[in-house]
Amino acid sequence: MAESESSEALQPTREEQVQGVSHHALHRVYLVEPALQLVINTSGFHGNQPANEHGQCFTVAWQPDEGHRRLAAGFYDGTVGMWDLQTESPLLRLAPPTVPNNRVLNNYLMFSAHDWAVTSVVWSETNSRFIATGSLDRQIKFWDLQMPVSPIQQIRWTAVRTLAWPLHFPGLFFKSICM
Repeated sequence: MAESESSEALQPTREEQVQGVSHHALHRVYLVEPALQLVINTSGFHGNQPANEHGQCFTVAWQPDEGHRRLAAGFYDGTVGMWDLQTESPLLRLAPPTVPNNRVLNNYLMFSAHDWAVTSVVWSETNSRFIATGSLDRQIKFWDLQMPVSPIQQIRWTAVRTLAWPLHFPGLFFKSICM
């Protein structure tokens, strides 16, 4: 894409000036085309709810390996979804007539991780087979993605806001929510 095309794509579609506010307080609204839409598998039943009722996505984490191939997301209903961004599978890459250029991708894995909202998902820095999840249900759980039926370990502590899994440290850091 040429530089002029790129800058044209990000031109504001509408500018508004708030009455009584200086000319420096302009609000710009941009319309951009998504590079890829990630959707929850609409053909099945996952967790405790139909696929279209998982609620808000509270957290997203990229796989730290080279290529950042996979993405994990934590949802309001306690489920975790996984997408493989480089898949060529026709079962996962959808081509709905309303979305040009085949830019819709189904999740390849969805599992019920917590009883309440998943507020943090973090990948292991040393082995992308493992993730940790934190939730408002006051638990931190460690998962083996080859067998996500039940966590390989769980800790009940406090409502978790953010997790970090440092590369050269034999543990996990977390930020809690004071309740």
